[in-house]
Amino acid sequence: MQAPPCWARGACTLFVGPDRDIPVLNAFRLLKLLRFLVCPLFHLFRVIITCRTQFFPDVEKSPFQQPGLISLGGYVCPAKYLSLFNDEKIELYLKKRFPGKILNFEHKKKIKKANELIGQMGSLRCRPMLLSYIDKLMDSPIIQAEQSEYKIYKALVDSWLCREEAKSGVPKNELFRVCEILAKEISLKGVREISEADLDLLIDDIAELKHVKAIDIKGRSLLNRNSGGDYRFSHHSIQEFLVTKHLIENPGLNLGKKLPMTNLIAQMLIANSKFKACQKFFDFDNTIFKNLNIRVPEISEEDLKNTDIKGVDLKGAALRGICLNGANLKGAELSRANLREAELSGAKNITVEMLFDVKSLCQVKGLDPKIEAELKKRKPTLFDDFVLMKRINKYRVNSINRELSKFQRGI
Repeated sequence: MQAPPCWARGACTLFVGPDRDIPVLNAFRLLKLLRFLVCPLFHLFRVIITCRTQFFPDVEKSPFQQPGLISLGGYVCPAKYLSLFNDEKIELYLKKRFPGKILNFEHKKKIKKANELIGQMGSLRCRPMLLSYIDKLMDSPIIQAEQSEYKIYKALVDSWLCREEAKSGVPKNELFRVCEILAKEISLKGVREISEADLDLLIDDIAELKHVKAIDIKGRSLLNRNSGGDYRFSHHSIQEFLVTKHLIENPGLNLGKKLPMTNLIAQMLIANSKFKACQKFFDFDNTIFKNLNIRVPEISEEDLKNTDIKGVDLKGAALRGICLNGANLKGAELSRANLREAELSGAKNITVEMLFDVKSLCQVKGLDPKIEAELKKRKPTLFDDFVLMKRINKYRVNSINRELSKFQRGI
């Protein structure tokens, strides 16, 4: 290619980068292609090359290590990453996805239902993928009865595997199990992807993993390949969900080593009341639960001992008997939470203000004496045994009713 003439220097050229067919276009050839495109076109006013993040090759940093700049073929180029949708963009997307018609308000019901479903997805990481499947998810029987984040992930993967079953002929349940095992094996290595060579070694040990290679790898697939040809799940949250599902359904599993705990895994386990049963699978060393959102009716008697749950949202949660010994609760939201019989020995960063709006501290154990004294002074009802008082009041009412009945019979 020759350099464009001077009249083209004000032109802007857009190239759509590779999105699939990665086995053919490996990392080396992809980098060579990018250099081939950039070098002869540097005279243009602007050249824009789009590429999905997982297909972007390893490149050199800019000479001065400036953020947002990369070196490609000797040219310093800006690299911009598109951000996820915010609430405003999501609303705009849904209006375009479900356009309205004259005297027909069905689209408003669909938009409302879609917003309710999206609202259950606490993880922003999955929103773009969720939106692309939104119409199928809305009709999924998996989330008709209960719309939780775990159920939505399950419906999302189930929808994808149904299409894969039709293409490959491998039963959906078998594909589900294969994906769960692959996610577990990748997570045990502490990485996001697995090379084809490592996958072949795994297939030698676990024969059913051969079905991974039968999966159709495309842009909207939940499993795809990066510029180096490594297999990876399109979102880390999908990998986390599959690991969680596998452990919940196989509590007697022997992993050989512990998995790293994450916010999303903890949230899904607690939402399914399986945190205590599955905690043996995880390593809590240096675990940080940042802004963990646990809005579930009942997580009583769970063990969060020595965990770092800074910013955890436990508003209104039923935490009766929960073990928080040694846990870091800095910035935690505990308003209206029931901490009756909770264990708080050695719990860090607990303040009077944090506990002032809880529902109950009756029979709590290990609370700092100074904090306990201050709360009893400012709000003594927190330590009242309302269960006992309710029984006493019921006994009193029954006694009065009996006496009244005797009096009426006497009359």
